[in-house]
Amino acid sequence: MYLTERSKKILKTLVSLDSGEIDIEELATEYNVSSRSIRYDLEEIDDFLTYKKIPRLKKQTRVTISLPYEELPANFTAVIKDEIETDVDYYQPKERQELIYLEILLSDTLVDIRKIMELLQVSRSTVISDVRFIRKKLQSQNVLMDYQPQKGYIFRGEEEVIRRIGLNFLNLHPGTLDSVESKILNDQYKAIESDDFSYIEQFIATIEMKLLKQYSDKAFQSIVNGMLVTIIRIKKGAKIEKSPHQKFETKEHHYLFQERKMLEDKFSIQLTRAEVSFIENLFLESSLIKSENIINDDWVDLHLFIKDFLEEMSIILEIPLEEDEELFNALALHLAPAIQRIKNKTFLKNEIVEYIQINYTEIFETVDTVLNKFGENKNLDFSLDEIGFVTIHIASAIEKKGLDNKENNVLLVCNYGIGTTKLLEIMLKKYFNFNIINTLAVREVTNEYINKNTVDLVVSTIDFAKEISVPKVVVSPLLSEKDIKKLSAYEKRNRKSRKFNQNNLQGNGENIMLKDLLIKETIELNIEAKDWKEAVKYGGKLLKNIGKIEDTYIEAMINTVEDLGPYIVIAPEIAMPHASSKDGVNEVGLSLITLKYPVEFGHPENDPVSIVICLAATDHKSHLNALKDLMGFLNDSQFIELLKSGTVDEILKEINKEKKEDDE
Repeated sequence: MYLTERSKKILKTLVSLDSGEIDIEELATEYNVSSRSIRYDLEEIDDFLTYKKIPRLKKQTRVTISLPYEELPANFTAVIKDEIETDVDYYQPKERQELIYLEILLSDTLVDIRKIMELLQVSRSTVISDVRFIRKKLQSQNVLMDYQPQKGYIFRGEEEVIRRIGLNFLNLHPGTLDSVESKILNDQYKAIESDDFSYIEQFIATIEMKLLKQYSDKAFQSIVNGMLVTIIRIKKGAKIEKSPHQKFETKEHHYLFQERKMLEDKFSIQLTRAEVSFIENLFLESSLIKSENIINDDWVDLHLFIKDFLEEMSIILEIPLEEDEELFNALALHLAPAIQRIKNKTFLKNEIVEYIQINYTEIFETVDTVLNKFGENKNLDFSLDEIGFVTIHIASAIEKKGLDNKENNVLLVCNYGIGTTKLLEIMLKKYFNFNIINTLAVREVTNEYINKNTVDLVVSTIDFAKEISVPKVVVSPLLSEKDIKKLSAYEKRNRKSRKFNQNNLQGNGENIMLKDLLIKETIELNIEAKDWKEAVKYGGKLLKNIGKIEDTYIEAMINTVEDLGPYIVIAPEIAMPHASSKDGVNEVGLSLITLKYPVEFGHPENDPVSIVICLAATDHKSHLNALKDLMGFLNDSQFIELLKSGTVDEILKEINKEKKEDDE
């Protein structure tokens, strides 16, 4: 009978106390896991003590635990000494199987049964049993695990799938300090110098800066892991041969391909387009804290998906969530990488999903129903972990509407994604007079920033080593009672939260329809334009002529394409130029022009463009009903033909006819 690493450490701590108790919540915070995980460890320690014929742990109302000091035998320390001081690790079957997979994936030497026996300190029959189980699991993903006399165990199948299975193992326990996956990864990384790690981190930070995005600390580390696995596999000769299908080149791909030589020279490898595409997906799937732009080839679908989702949630919960612009933007920030993860079958563990299910049951169940209802239409199967992340956003938005502004300047440092950060922010505001001025990753925290923004207190989910000029309180992402007690010592003002008020949630948004925007003055047909810029200018001019926008907005639409690429070409032959509402929008507007001679925007699949629709939005939602109607028309081949061969009056008649039928 052996103990796992964390159980061993807990028992060692209990022994070192001689007398006294340990709080379960404090252990959960120390090891960055849930209290339930700690209780599992305590059960394991009890089983171990029973096996050694020693009385079990004493538990006080499920809050504190201690050794039964008065009942311990005289030779207690000697009996358990070998167990708590040994450096040998013992693994559960699932852990062994993950380790075997990672060892085969990353090792640059032959991996055979003997090596695995030495690595895991288990018998030959145990290894054979584990290998048999792994092979069976891999079959469902069309990956074979073969044994060759001179090469040992090897994988055969699509290299991208082989890597993703390994990366899913590595990301399975992101909050566990003694993760067995991290151990084997570190063993394989020994061939990479420490300054190489820093080089990769700096490379990622450079791409992050160019993209105007900020990833969570855990997402950042996942990208590091993915790039290191990629480098190791390429060095082993295991390469991805073909790129996944893409509608257009993302900015992630553009900058990675542009900067790839830095990695090629540093690690003596060659990064093909296919390998760059694999790394690109690591970025696209990663949780964001901030982003200047959420740009991908499905941006229209994403916005309409969020619109439909929030409208349905609002009806069921009887709260107008669709009016909340901050919530809309937060969901766009989360769902863009989440949908990418689902498409790529990448797993992201939500460490507090059980807490969310228990404490926000109604919201969680509603999100589950509605999210998968709309997801089914797009072949998106949202896992409970992803549903938990979205629930955090909804719950945070609801609770935020019931809180007054707070006064105490607090900087939040969180190594989790935006959803968990938002929930922690709301919980802090609920209990304290806190004004959360910003959320930063650990690597961004400086005294210069703290002083410039008059920070009173830093609240962090990770105990970082940096010296800072203001007090720091380390809390769990769930804000336990112990955390609340610690934070109370720093609170400078009286609690000012008020009760939830349904009257504060009444919506007052406009219901602008397509027929209100596409009018005779905003439609022109068979326009001659020498290039895409001239086409955008012409469409913009129609909106300017009726006072919807200023000249600055036309320039901004052109600059957006030049800066972010041809993502505005949303379908074959159809482009939808737009820019930020801050660039000169007076009112919501749409213009539609058709081109006598199609022009190229630079889209690899949807060019050339013959229909240009300029969109001017004043906020996150006022244009969405019109946009939804428009997309319905653009998916109708007969309407597309009408745009090409009909008259303005015929087009308007069709739009108004469709609307009239809907009203009836």
